[in-house]
Amino acid sequence: MTGAIRRAKSIRSGRLAYRFDSGAVGSNGISSRRLSSKVLTFSDSDWIERDVDRAATSIHRRAYTLHYNETRQPDGSVHRTAVISQPTSLQGQENENRPPWFAGSFWRAGQLEYVEQHRARFRLVMPSKVAGIPCEICELDVPASEMRRVVNIVHPRLAAGGTLRVHVAPQLGFALPLVEVLAPDDTEVVTYESKGFVEMPDKTHFPRQIRMEIQFPTGVTRYEQFTITADRINQPIPDSEFVMLIPAGTQVRDERDATQFRRFELMAPSTSSELAGEPQSSLTAEADHFVRNRVLAIAGAIVVAIFCCMIAVRYLRNRS
Repeated sequence: MTGAIRRAKSIRSGRLAYRFDSGAVGSNGISSRRLSSKVLTFSDSDWIERDVDRAATSIHRRAYTLHYNETRQPDGSVHRTAVISQPTSLQGQENENRPPWFAGSFWRAGQLEYVEQHRARFRLVMPSKVAGIPCEICELDVPASEMRRVVNIVHPRLAAGGTLRVHVAPQLGFALPLVEVLAPDDTEVVTYESKGFVEMPDKTHFPRQIRMEIQFPTGVTRYEQFTITADRINQPIPDSEFVMLIPAGTQVRDERDATQFRRFELMAPSTSSELAGEPQSSLTAEADHFVRNRVLAIAGAIVVAIFCCMIAVRYLRNRS
């Protein structure tokens, strides 16, 4: 399990374009809903997520999270809002349509934490294949009292506990094509599947689709699915990616102080960093220093060129 745990922690930065779908499959057919496509850019603790189909952006920096949204009114005008709150990390998000930075590994932070704490208790069983991918299979018995750490649901078939079965693919850098949660009678209750692995420049294997399914005793299967259409994993992301320009007229609500919310209207355009009162980053300072040095170097070169021209003109006049 050590390789699988290391793979889960190896994704440090990237850019993902993805679509989220969820729904249920039962005797009455399929009911589903599709949310808008989004683009996530992240680097260590910083991230920014943009909605492709509407003007909505969320930015997380070290000390705050900012949500910006535009809503068109019946009269045709645009209502702009920005809410600044306490920071929300990618790892801390548990909503169903959270960004799929974890694709190819464990879906929830609590799931990974539980596996890491109990890695010595896993047993190795007969290897198998998942969609043609050879996998090593590791199993762990999970008591009922700890089942919520493995799956974030209450399920009647798991009332007495169950088994966590992890399919590890060493040739894919210890990515996980399949993770299963089984009832005591060995029937599948929850599955997490990853498909379409692509090797990134840093040798990380990242899937194009991940899907979770929950089997209910009624015969209904509930699913959540992410389709990843573009990715860039563990590549350098410039600091400027995590800043956006917010227009004048935006209604701002600062909720970082739980005892007193601040509300005001932005009278002039401002960057998200300025709005949140973020100090100038070292990268920005370095960039400014670089620009100043370039300007001074160019100015110096111009002065030298002018001086040389003056000497040349004086020399020609003296000769004539």
